[in-house]
Amino acid sequence: MNEITGEKIITRETQKQPLPFSFSGIQIIDSKIFKYFPNKDVFSLVELYLNSAKKEMIAGYLHDKDEWIDLGKMENLNEAEKIFERIRNTYQV
Repeated sequence: MNEITGEKIITRETQKQPLPFSFSGIQIIDSKIFKYFPNKDVFSLVELYLNSAKKEMIAGYLHDKDEWIDLGKMENLNEAEKIFERIRNTYQV
């Protein structure tokens, strides 16, 4: 469902009510997904997943209790090191 427009796209009927979660950009995919790629150079990942969901199981992982940090930014490296040290000390890795 598009929160702004209210548009809903239902890919298949189910007894369960859809849950209001979004795509975080992190994904683990099965190579079967390639058969659902549209025949164009640029396309929406949301569109790809909606088309795939018509025939394949799309599952999510709730990572609301996980810690994430963007390591593509130099200024975050010190913070990441602190997080790593805390985890290492907690689990004796």
